[in-house]
Amino acid sequence: MIFWFSSITDLKHCDKIKYLGYLISCKTKYKKKTLDDDPEIKKRICDIYMRAYMIRSYFSKCSPEVKCKLYKSYLSSIYCCSTWNININKEHPIRIAHNNSLRIVFDLLKRCSISEAFVQRRIGNISYILRISCNSLQQRLASSTVIKYLQYFTLNFFI
Repeated sequence: MIFWFSSITDLKHCDKIKYLGYLISCKTKYKKKTLDDDPEIKKRICDIYMRAYMIRSYFSKCSPEVKCKLYKSYLSSIYCCSTWNININKEHPIRIAHNNSLRIVFDLLKRCSISEAFVQRRIGNISYILRISCNSLQQRLASSTVIKYLQYFTLNFFI
């Protein structure tokens, strides 16, 4: 369940809300409401394709080095992907979109090895991007004073 505060005394229930550009939604599964990342993941997949086609159309005459810089800038960061609850079924479409975006930007053939293309251009694949963003979130949380205070409070409370 998602609760939305529109004023101090007003509390509304909704199934979807957009907060800082991130779509937070919930779904009912086995009579239990849980947070759902599927609409946000689909939106980010569409963004990946849109950015890839934009780079191809505007920068098709540029050198491969410039295309690499543009690809790393526009397609190697996915907003809030570190908060996704990803399983194999959800990661597969993201991986396909990211691989296809490399093919779109660099005009690669469908039958060429995509892992070799990532290595030749020194670009991280989607599992690298997800791993880096999750590690970054963990480091920010570990250095946060709020988390340290909560850890201190819970340790002292149960002792």
